[in-house]
Amino acid sequence: MKVLLLDTSILVRERDTNDPKHLATIACVRRLWQTQWTLCLTTQSLIEYWSVATRPAEARGGLGLTPEEAEVDIRHFLTLHDLIEEPQGLFERWRALVNRYHVLGKQVWDARIVAVMQTTGIEHLLTFNKSDFKRYSSVIQAWDPEEVELLTALVP
Repeated sequence: MKVLLLDTSILVRERDTNDPKHLATIACVRRLWQTQWTLCLTTQSLIEYWSVATRPAEARGGLGLTPEEAEVDIRHFLTLHDLIEEPQGLFERWRALVNRYHVLGKQVWDARIVAVMQTTGIEHLLTFNKSDFKRYSSVIQAWDPEEVELLTALVP
């Protein structure tokens, strides 16, 4: 069985029925389940989701939800997807990545996702921000939901 980590961008599209990518995201997740992929979350993705979800709808990317609505969403995500516990050595792995790849500014959060993947042995990431992870292509594989058929072909 293959394991795939879901980026925050996937969670936002799963929730936001007004987003043009909502239906494609739902179809992708269903297809992955049908082909025996285990879909996982990190605490970071859930925290980032809360930030986006509770940001005003007028703000860039905000969903305008109340904290109570965001909590309901997080509980829902946790019923659908497995939560990856943050392992020992995560900080050290993250430091090695940000130094190796000369990571600056808010890109540190993407490096942290890669560090979680490396310390847990997860090789695949589903994201709408594939270009953000291009520098890590030697250590992880980032996939856009539109590539779901290529991804499902990896299942033995």
